[in-house]
Amino acid sequence: IVLQVEEDNPSAIQFYKRRGWEFVFADPTCRRYDTSGFFLKESRVTKYAMIKRLDQQNADQNGTREASNTGESLMDKLRNSFFVSK
Repeated sequence: IVLQVEEDNPSAIQFYKRRGWEFVFADPTCRRYDTSGFFLKESRVTKYAMIKRLDQQNADQNGTREASNTGESLMDKLRNSFFVSK
């Protein structure tokens, strides 16, 4: 499972970290709408992508680990995707 958390929400970041979510990358190009005034304004915000692998959790509960068919983990696929800069 992959989710995004805004960087100005440290309590949510800590919440997910305590529950086993891992940081994958930061996306500084995200935008959100500021609704504090009469008109909507777009503002930039950095969002953190976090991942939690359910297959690993299930394998750990069963005491075995299953190898993936492709040999490349989901984490590797995300790191090698076009969202991640090396």
